[in-house]
Amino acid sequence: MTAALLALVLGQSLNLNQQPIMVQDEGVRQGTVRAVTVNCSGAGVTCTQSGSTMTMTIPGGGSGGGSGGGGAPVDGGYLTLTAGSTGSTNERVLSGGTNISISGAGVVAVSGTVAAATTASTATAFVADPSDCAASNYATGINASGVPVCSIPPGTYVLPNATNLVTGGIRLTTDLAGTATAPTVVDDSHAHTGTTISGLDTGDISTGTLPVANGGTNSTATPTNGGIGYGTGTAHAYSAAGAGGDCLKSGGAGAPTWGSCSSISAYSTIGDEGTPLTQRTTLNFVGAGVTCVDNAVGAETDCTIPGGGSGPTVQTARTTATHTIGSTTATEVTALEVSLAGAGTYDVRYNLRVRSSNVSNGYKFGVNVTTNLTTLRCVALHPTTGTTASTGVGDGVAAILTGNIYEVLGVTQLASTTAANLGPNTGVAVVTEDIPVRIECSVVTSGAGALELWMGSEAAVSVTTEANSYVVVTTIP
Repeated sequence: MTAALLALVLGQSLNLNQQPIMVQDEGVRQGTVRAVTVNCSGAGVTCTQSGSTMTMTIPGGGSGGGSGGGGAPVDGGYLTLTAGSTGSTNERVLSGGTNISISGAGVVAVSGTVAAATTASTATAFVADPSDCAASNYATGINASGVPVCSIPPGTYVLPNATNLVTGGIRLTTDLAGTATAPTVVDDSHAHTGTTISGLDTGDISTGTLPVANGGTNSTATPTNGGIGYGTGTAHAYSAAGAGGDCLKSGGAGAPTWGSCSSISAYSTIGDEGTPLTQRTTLNFVGAGVTCVDNAVGAETDCTIPGGGSGPTVQTARTTATHTIGSTTATEVTALEVSLAGAGTYDVRYNLRVRSSNVSNGYKFGVNVTTNLTTLRCVALHPTTGTTASTGVGDGVAAILTGNIYEVLGVTQLASTTAANLGPNTGVAVVTEDIPVRIECSVVTSGAGALELWMGSEAAVSVTTEANSYVVVTTIP
């Protein structure tokens, strides 16, 4: 607060032109030279003079405190209340009926704390505690005037107990303590009544195990990749993974185990002359005199077949359709091909049904082994119309005791294919008759190979090997 002290140095009337004055602010001298002129400056400050009296007007002044005088405070737009104890010089008390009204962009700065209000009855009063809200209401916000907004938060409800049902919906993110009849974990995605929870998500079960009687596994075991699930009698369990190609072996009332199939009491492969047969669960031996016994020492089953052992083995092949060739260059009768398993001696016998489409056209044959052939001896025979010389033609039907002979079509020690060397003859008696041609061979090989029969025509006329022609190959021990 600023005060201008006008000191009268003489008891006579003031004459500024004759008597200088001393200027002080709050009792503090403002200079060493006495002033003879008073200059009123500052916003709103005015000075007037009437006769010997000067009037200085300072807006906002009054009887404010300070040892140097008073004057109303300047309105700066701010009100500062400094904290102080009751009865102190800093205490500011607003009497009944006195309010603070702030207009415009005024600011109230509070240093310290504001004592709790006793009521919250006016729009501009402060509410310091949520308990000032009505029952079951909470201070959920504060408006622009600084007044708390009281309401019931959305989704708020009473947690269940033994008699109450859950309504509304909030989700607790952590488990709380509780009992089966009064759980404190509430999940709005499930209906809950007493001890029953419907539509429970599996992800909501993070601890504990569900008994088998309630549809669970009674186990925390993790399924093994490639393992087998089994029961322990009280819980679900999983075996370790086996190695590729392993077989699973029962452990009785214990856990099953993986192991090599050769260590399991079962046949792995059954073969016929070295060729594996389709695997089945049962092997059944039939035939008179066949007996089988278990050989525990050798871990095998021994079967005795009469006539078995090192005796001969027989292979056969048969045509199911007609093989036709109309060229002197022979082609293979593929239906009669037979695989020879390995080195050995073979007795080969072909029984063929042969026709020619022209009575003046004959037929010829060749026998071949694709690999490992050591020696081959073959003869081809067929009935003809001849009686005393090899001048007849192939004959499928002959009268009894007419003198017809069984002529040799050809004899060879060489294998042949396209250039067939058993024949040809010169024709047939009747084109519609099957002529029984027999080819007998003795074949020796040093290893495996394929036995083949080739057929050609005498001329470029069609000849055929008919269906149900066949070959029998016997392995000689």
